[in-house]
Amino acid sequence: MPPSLADICLRRDRPGIAYGDERPQDRCRGVLWARMSGKRGDGKAVFPALHPGRQRAAMWHLLCQVCNGPASRTPEGWLFLFEKPSGPTEDMPDGPGPDWPEGVRTRQPPVCLTCAPIARDHCPHLSGRCVAVRAQAVRRAGVNGALFQPAGFGVAQVESDLALIFGAEGIRWLLGSQLLVTLHSTTRVDLDRELARGRRR
Repeated sequence: MPPSLADICLRRDRPGIAYGDERPQDRCRGVLWARMSGKRGDGKAVFPALHPGRQRAAMWHLLCQVCNGPASRTPEGWLFLFEKPSGPTEDMPDGPGPDWPEGVRTRQPPVCLTCAPIARDHCPHLSGRCVAVRAQAVRRAGVNGALFQPAGFGVAQVESDLALIFGAEGIRWLLGSQLLVTLHSTTRVDLDRELARGRRR
């Protein structure tokens, strides 16, 4: 379960939010991170809404978002799956450009070849619209989460789904739930061909 608002308070040492019983692992590059209970293997996979701690670890270490093992990596880079863009998005208000997915920002960690067809076939956002991309460079860009502000002697949530880049004004008031990265030196690949090639190895 996510933390209740009562768990979140003002920082004592500088502007921003904290937990009253904060531990070192509660922060990622200075950003407070959402806590969730539950053991690995519990519950049902919801691909667009990964467990905050597992999403952060998978993105930080480039692990498969499904099995938590090493993500697939070839000379062309790490393997990511995307919903094929058909128009404007939050990160692409003018729609995908001719160089898409170069420089695209994502909250979805990479996948391994074993789990790629599972993600493609079971995630409703990918089914029938999956694009496989390899990226040679993956750069940590920012955090997606809930934004808080001071309210009386405590804090109040003012936005529930906001993305801020590292170093942005206000990021100390963000309760992070997803680490964001940008992909560079990207190549679109044929996933079925990649799977067949992997089976021959």
